[in-house]
Parts: sequence; structure tokens; C-alpha cells
Amino acid sequence: MQTRDIAAIIFTNDRGEVLLQKKDMLFKRWPGRWCFFGGGLLENEKPEEALRREIKEEMNYDLANAELFTVYKYVDADRQGKMYIYIAKYDRPISSISIGEGAGFAFFAKEEIEGLSIIDHDLIVLKKFLEKTWNS
Repeated sequence: MQTRDIAAIIFTNDRGEVLLQKKDMLFKRWPGRWCFFGGGLLENEKPEEALRREIKEEMNYDLANAELFTVYKYVDADRQGKMYIYIAKYDRPISSISIGEGAGFAFFAKEEIEGLSIIDHDLIVLKKFLEKTWNS
């Protein structure tokens, strides 16, 4: 089984909604499913460096401040590793996002999360985040 560490982010807006990316239908692992923005760490790359690089590639956004929320050990069908999950407020209009990967993106309110097809390990972490932020 391949080991691959991932850095990803949970962006929220002023209304407390969560920004997710939709994988395109040609994506081999989870076509058409929702997920966090982010991706794999390159060799000798720190999680924060990988996150900044991925966010620039995926949405043309220069990430300045992000806080580490959790480190989650995940296992998929053919790979495993650590997910370094960060949180940050998205401080621009959604129209400023220039998507470089995936089929789309959207902000979702708490009530909308349950009905989405979200990648399994992202959903586990997202539920932990929502419990901590929306129940406090």
C-alpha cells in the first residue's frame, strides 16, 4: 500500500458555510464527489508549504493565514497516510476564485452537508469540525 500525506483546508465564510471542491468525472479515485481543497505533499515538503502550493494551483489564491485543525490518519483502498487539515476564513468574494482543478466549488451551509457525496475521509474530518464549530 502506498503512503501519501496530504495537506488540505476547510475554508469558511462570514456566514459559517464551508467551501468544498467537486472532483471532475475523469478523476480516477472519486469522480464527481465533493472534497476539501488541497493535495499531496511533495518529497521533503512541509504540510504548510504543500497547502500553500496546492491552494495557489487549485484556486489561484495566495493563502496567508491558516491554522492547523487536526492531523488525521486515513486509509483508502490503495493508499494511506496523514491528512494535515487546516482551517481559515475565505476573505474574498466567491467570484474571485479561479478554479484550476475539479468540476466546481461551492459554499455549503450545515443543513446541506448531509446530502452531499463527500469523499469518506474528508467527511469524517468535516463532521468533527462542524461539531466543534457549529455546536459551540
